[in-house]
Formats: sequence, C-alpha cells, structure tokens
Amino acid sequence: MLGNAAGPSSTNLTLNTTSNSTFSGAISEAYFGAGSLTKSGSGTLLLTTTQGVYNGGTIINAGNLAVTKSACLSPAGVTINSGALEVAAGYADTTPITFNGPNAALQIDANQTYTYNGTIAAA
Repeated sequence: MLGNAAGPSSTNLTLNTTSNSTFSGAISEAYFGAGSLTKSGSGTLLLTTTQGVYNGGTIINAGNLAVTKSACLSPAGVTINSGALEVAAGYADTTPITFNGPNAALQIDANQTYTYNGTIAAA
C-alpha cells in the first residue's frame, strides 16, 4: 500500500488488514487534523511513513500495527484494545500507550532496541 492518506479534517482513517501489508505514504495533519488512525483486521500493518502527523490518536483493535519510528504515531497516544503495537525497528519514544484489554500487547521484534520514556496506562 503506497501513497498518501487524505480525507477531510477530523476524520477517522480505518485500515483493515487481514494479511501483512505496508503503508509508506504520508498521514498528514493537513488532511486529518484531529482525526485518528484505527488498525483493524488480523494482519500486520507496517507503517514506514516519514510524515505521520495526525492529532486524534492511534487505535489498535486487532492484529499488529508495526512501526519503524515514533513519527508513525500520533502524539495523542496509542490505545491498544486487542492486538499489538509492534516495534519493527529500534527507536526512542515518548508516545503515551494505553492497554485496554487482556489481549493488548507491546511487541519488540528480535534484535531491536526500544527506549521508552513516556506514560503507560491500563484501562
């Protein structure tokens, strides 16, 4: 999946992946403003975007949302209802993380270093 994610301001962008896929386009505040990004479906979605600025938060409802840098996530935080936030490449992060259920996880891939200095909550 290549290209840019665009939509009206304050839109929720839902990416439903049932197989493994990659998104390397821009997720821009200019298009989404206060909108959020929701990952659904059992597959893994790898975000490698170099421009991931949106303000409405990141929600994981199923599968894995794999990221390669903190710029892939909203500074408003990540809520994991089910599935995992997967650290696919080593980086440092301060994005708030909320685990909202017994099937919510943080997965750090083999041979990666993840330095975290943010807030972790359980809902």
